[in-house]
Amino acid sequence: MVKDMIKIKRVIYFFGLFLKLFPRKKVILFRSFHGQYNDNPKYISECIHKLDSNIKLIWAISDEANKEDIPGYVRQIKYNSLKYYYYIYRSKVVVDNYFGIIYSYANKKSILSRLIVKDKKQLNVSTWHGTPLKKIGKNQKEYSDDKNVFYTSCNLMTANSIYLKDRLKDAFNINNIKLYGSPRNDILYSNNSQAIKKKLGLPLNKKLVLFAPTFRDSLYESGERQLKELNIEKLIKLLNEKFGGEFVFIARVHNEVLKKFDFSVIKNIDVINGNLHDDMGEYLSVADVLITDYSGSLFDYALTLKPIFLLTLDKKNYEEVERDFYIKLDQLPFSYAVSINEFYSNIKSFDNQKFINNVKEFNKKLGCMDDGKSALRVSKIILDFINHGDNSYE
Repeated sequence: MVKDMIKIKRVIYFFGLFLKLFPRKKVILFRSFHGQYNDNPKYISECIHKLDSNIKLIWAISDEANKEDIPGYVRQIKYNSLKYYYYIYRSKVVVDNYFGIIYSYANKKSILSRLIVKDKKQLNVSTWHGTPLKKIGKNQKEYSDDKNVFYTSCNLMTANSIYLKDRLKDAFNINNIKLYGSPRNDILYSNNSQAIKKKLGLPLNKKLVLFAPTFRDSLYESGERQLKELNIEKLIKLLNEKFGGEFVFIARVHNEVLKKFDFSVIKNIDVINGNLHDDMGEYLSVADVLITDYSGSLFDYALTLKPIFLLTLDKKNYEEVERDFYIKLDQLPFSYAVSINEFYSNIKSFDNQKFINNVKEFNKKLGCMDDGKSALRVSKIILDFINHGDNSYE
C-alpha cells in the first residue's frame, strides 16, 4: 500500500512539473490539516476576502469536515483528489498549516526529493498549526538519522514568536520564517464570545472548561484514559467553588485521532462534544479554563491569561520514550499533574494573580508578538504577490 502511494505521488509530481510550464491561475488554494476549514488558513482566507472579494479562494475539504461553517464564496474541492493536485500546481498561491503543501522526509538521492522544487512563480505560505511543546519534524526520534533530509515546497513560513521561529527552522530546515504572528490567535483578541458560543451551540449563561489533549502513539492515552479516570461531576463542583459560576465540560480530541476515537467513553450527558465544529480557536476563545497536556493549545490560550491546568498521566513514557519536550514541564508557568488527585489539588491551590504574572513573563521570554492583526499582515503579503509579483517576503 505504501509503495503504491509513493508511485502515485511520483506520477503526480511529474505531472506537476509539466503544469509548471503554464501561467498560474489567479487563485489561492488553502489546505488545513487533512481537509478541514479551520486554523491559520481559515483566518487568512477570510481576511483576504474582506480585502479583495475578487480573488478566487479554493479550499481542499474532506468528506468528514463540517461544511456548515464554510462560507458561500469559497469554492470547495475534494482533498486528495486529482483536482486538488491540479490546483497545487496551477494556483498562484497555496496556503497550508503544516510545513509545505508538498514535502518529503527522504534520502538526498530519492526521486521524491528531486521533484520538490522551489518555484518563484508561485508562493507557498506555510503557517504550521501552533507552538510546539513536544518535539516536531527532524527533532523527533524517528527522524534523528542524518541521512534524512527535509524537502518542502514552502518558500515562506510564518511564526508568532522567536521561540517558534527557532523551532521551525531547526525542525524543517526552513530559513525564510517571518514573525507575522499566528492568524488563528486573532480570535482571542475579539469580543465576540456570545456570538461564537451561539454558533457552536454552547450554553450562553454558563462557564466553560475545555479539555483538549494532544495525540499519542496510543489512542487510549489520547483522551480516552483521562476521560475514564476523571470524575467529571467532582471536577465541575471543584471549578464552581474555585472560580464561581456554573461550569460545563467540553471534550475535544486531536485531529490525528478523531476518526478512531471512541466517544462512547463520554457517558456523562453533561459532557459536550467539542469536535462537532472544526475550529479549535473558536473553542479556546470562549473557554474559561483549559485542561490539556502537551498540546500546543496551551501556548495559544496563555495569551488570554485564563487558568490552564496540565493533566499528564503518561508524562514519564511520553518524555522518555515517545516524543520528549522542547521545554521541560517544570519550566512552564502552569501546574502539571501525574495523578488525578494531584490534578484536583492543583486546582484547589491555584493562585490567579501569581499565575498571571508568571504567564506574562513566560510569553515575554518566548518573544511572542501576537496582537490580533496577524491575518492582516499575512494577507497583505499574499495579495502583493498576486497583484504585483512582489517578492518582498524573501
